[in-house]
Amino acid sequence: MSMNTPSNLTLPARKALARKHTLEMWQKKWDESSNGRWTQRLIPNIEKWISRPHGEVNFHLTQMLTGHGCFRSYLKRFNHEELDVEHVLFHCPRFDLDRNHIRSVFGEHPTPENMVVHMIESVEKWEAVNNAVTHILTQLRRDEQRRNGRHITTPR
Repeated sequence: MSMNTPSNLTLPARKALARKHTLEMWQKKWDESSNGRWTQRLIPNIEKWISRPHGEVNFHLTQMLTGHGCFRSYLKRFNHEELDVEHVLFHCPRFDLDRNHIRSVFGEHPTPENMVVHMIESVEKWEAVNNAVTHILTQLRRDEQRRNGRHITTPR
């Protein structure tokens, strides 16, 4: 009886084993790193994220997932005011309507811990978040334009 070692596995089986090992190493580094904590909070499981069946990440979703962009905590690095991504997306009364729409689609209040979990579940949930985030970030960019008295174009 032969043993299932990488040397006697088929090429697809070896590739699958290598992918599994790579994902395990990546996940371990992801869990142990002190960098990217906001993103790790949103995407704790790398394999679920990269294996999702739908959802293209665009300009606005990238800003939400990384906390970079028109969030004042990011802009504070460049001597701008403080307002962090979690407050903007999950607590700011100004964006209650956006959160209420997400809540109606999710069936529960959106949180950093459940946002991506829901987004991965269906195209409808992905689009609800995408539309809300696009609206919120467009508003924040307009606010930044007004504060700076200059015109900033928003990628589409």
